[in-house]
Amino acid sequence: MNFSMRFSCAVCFLAAAHAVDTDEDCSMLQTRSLGTLKTTPAETCEYIDGDSGVGWSIATTTDIQGVGTFHGPFGGVGGVSVSKTITKTCWAGSRATVQLRVVAAGGWDYQHRYKGTDYARVFVNGFEVFTGTSHYSYCREGFTAYGSAEAAAFAAEDSGSCCTKCYSDVEALIDIPPDGNVEIVVQAQTTENLADECLYFSSLTVVPEVETSDPTECEFVDSDTGYGWNPSTMLSGTAFHGPIGQTHASRSITKDCWAGAGVTTQLRVIAAGGWDDARKGVDYLVVLVNGVEVWRGFSYYGNCESGWTAFDAAEAEQFSECCTKCYQDISFTSVVPASGEYWIAVQALTDESVSDEAVYFTGLTVAKDPAWNEGDSTDADYTTTTTVAPTPTPCTPIALPDADPTSCLGRVNHHRTKWGLPPQSENTALHGCVNRQSQYDSQHGAHRSMRMCQTPSQGQGGGGNCANVIDAFYNERWACRETHPVGTPFKTFDHGGTTYYHASRNCGQACLDDDACISYDFVVGSQADSCRFYSEATLPENLHPSVERRLYCAAQTCDGHCGPIMKEGCDLTFAWGEYSGFYTLSWRGNPAFSTQGEACPSQIEGVRCEPGTDLLVYPLSATSRCWETCYLAGAHADDYVCDDTKTADCSAHSDSCYCKSNV
Repeated sequence: MNFSMRFSCAVCFLAAAHAVDTDEDCSMLQTRSLGTLKTTPAETCEYIDGDSGVGWSIATTTDIQGVGTFHGPFGGVGGVSVSKTITKTCWAGSRATVQLRVVAAGGWDYQHRYKGTDYARVFVNGFEVFTGTSHYSYCREGFTAYGSAEAAAFAAEDSGSCCTKCYSDVEALIDIPPDGNVEIVVQAQTTENLADECLYFSSLTVVPEVETSDPTECEFVDSDTGYGWNPSTMLSGTAFHGPIGQTHASRSITKDCWAGAGVTTQLRVIAAGGWDDARKGVDYLVVLVNGVEVWRGFSYYGNCESGWTAFDAAEAEQFSECCTKCYQDISFTSVVPASGEYWIAVQALTDESVSDEAVYFTGLTVAKDPAWNEGDSTDADYTTTTTVAPTPTPCTPIALPDADPTSCLGRVNHHRTKWGLPPQSENTALHGCVNRQSQYDSQHGAHRSMRMCQTPSQGQGGGGNCANVIDAFYNERWACRETHPVGTPFKTFDHGGTTYYHASRNCGQACLDDDACISYDFVVGSQADSCRFYSEATLPENLHPSVERRLYCAAQTCDGHCGPIMKEGCDLTFAWGEYSGFYTLSWRGNPAFSTQGEACPSQIEGVRCEPGTDLLVYPLSATSRCWETCYLAGAHADDYVCDDTKTADCSAHSDSCYCKSNV
């Protein structure tokens, strides 16, 4: 993907007053960025305000001598909003450019110890397309100082007469809804009276761009201005959506040409700040399309993980968070339902404040996939929204000991029982080995000792107890979206969460703990039914968000780490181990142990030792490597290492090897 052109363009859209380090002006960049849309400026269908005050909720205007006519002054303690709705049938359903100038005059505060920050904001159809602030002694980033003569003309007025006079030319690309309504809201979020600080604005225009009649055009290119997204937050002066922390940003797009077809999505995702690894609980960035998780990734505060690229020093300065700033360009394909409606969400599954761990994204494009086979909508490369519940398997009952609900065994079978699956049992013979495996991987990286205990399927993670880790694996099956749930809730209660993170965590964890809940929905805030449980899990194909904007989460097919937990079948076993809160769950392991020699100092089942000056060790399996065998043999993990003077190749398979003291 070529992001550079679109990045520089969107900077001009958001704040034309910014210095642009290019020979091209913003109008040239705008034309280029929209080239893929095959659009041309409309000649007759545009709106020019005229600055008369007619039609505005507050009609006040002021003639600034030698400068021009402005709406305003607006402001005062508590601030004020002024709005106007413009309706034109000729631009209904099209894309348009909104332009206006906002002026911050007087003693504006920025991060004042007692007064806080004064803001100028612009909204279009409920989406914030501009946020800016100035300062009483200088014009802040995004604003430009008027010349002395113009500033003196503003100072001659009774409002905002002192201090600086700063302007910003706002430009935003918007999508006009089918009803043709464009509501403009200009907000002065001020903390003192008009005489001290105020806001003016002028020169509003709305110019639509009319799509050509090219029948092959079936693509959406996001404007990267925040328009159409909920929330519409943008990193000031950039084309980056965000910051997002402990929540998600979403939007819906509908195209008839997408109905029932496969579409390819491309975007750049960014992880910035102090992202945590498995020891503290992994922070994830998740992308969902029509409620189905299509991509998941994680980064780390110390370095950019595999698949991610670090921004260079100059680019990283755009982000205020600490530590690493890593990006990844991702692409995936999905099937759009018959309604033609496509819903995408970028989710930050983080556990600290947005100032510490944040997600950004940019460059979203969605295009009909020309390689999509319309005769096979079940192609494995495409996502679906159908929930398939496991079919209970008839098995011979097995007697299991009572298990602590926080234990690995207890939690695995809690989830299986909920879905009518037979219980799994624990392979205790491998427990010592998997304990040692957890120690190695906690110190060297996840899955580095994958083959040590001869278990080909493995999951690892950190948590306060094993149930926390099992739940993290199970949580990979949830698909969440803003839509009406299917069915009637069997339980409702107040989850008590006042932020997205706490609402999601409290309601989701309660559903996990419940014996019957397989889907749930929630809304942020305290109310009697802020969390609701359902006994069925189906994501509807059509998007019909509730008025409350509740997020509905339904259990989907169990893949990845979740797969072994919910695998169908009888007599399934697993082994587990733990070291300093780092857990390993291992499935499909049943090696044939050696019977030679005697127990090694570690007392780990499977490895056997012949005592003597030279420690001859019989490994867990004939496919074990010598370094692994010696790691398992000692009373402590680092007691022995492979003796490469007696063992030909310490990394090779052997039915025996020599170990020596690690001194």
